[in-house]
Amino acid sequence: MNKRYCLCGILLLFISACDLRGTDYADYFPTTPGYEWEYDISRTIPEIHEPLTQKSIVRNLEIEIIDNIPHYPKIHASGKKYFFIKSTEGIIHQVPGENISRLVIGYPLSAGAEWSAASKLHLFDLPKKLDESWWDGISRDLTLEYTIAGLDDVAEVPAGRFSNCLRIDAVGFLDLPRRLMLGVKLIKVEQTEWYAPGVGLIKKTRREYALPELYPSEYTQVLTSFKQK
Repeated sequence: MNKRYCLCGILLLFISACDLRGTDYADYFPTTPGYEWEYDISRTIPEIHEPLTQKSIVRNLEIEIIDNIPHYPKIHASGKKYFFIKSTEGIIHQVPGENISRLVIGYPLSAGAEWSAASKLHLFDLPKKLDESWWDGISRDLTLEYTIAGLDDVAEVPAGRFSNCLRIDAVGFLDLPRRLMLGVKLIKVEQTEWYAPGVGLIKKTRREYALPELYPSEYTQVLTSFKQK
């Protein structure tokens, strides 16, 4: 049976996991204070032909012990801070001050392993704006079903070429209570993440679109540098 966890907000996930071949958490989930990741992010939406681009920087902070549990904080350049916890269920994400959590990587770490976690529709857009009242009262919450697709993927990003990567695929559907233009009533979300040994998240892609294949909004995040400050 799949595990389900509450939504804790939209975020860029800077998480990884341990390898079945005897490595430990530090290989895919570096927690050393001062480690810093820099990413290029691009987003493509229907009404804009050229992708929107931006940078994201995240850094590890000193470990914090909360209720006798080690918490591994990361902070973004924007000042947002998130905690990650290593548990028997997997890697859990928490937002400070909020009593909710979300499973990011579930165990066992083996190809084909599955789990579920709450998410939120945050990319989907339309080339023609609807009346503002159309979205009123419509929840954008959905559940993503995650699958470990492989433990030996190769991924190439601006920061380099990485092998033995953990790849996690996710898919989810949002059934709208009333129809969009052209009779659309279902939105699909597809997401893939790659985590490299010793580095963590190196690439993430996400796609949100109305079925059948209308108004696709796409997101790509790639690692440009990884260092210790």
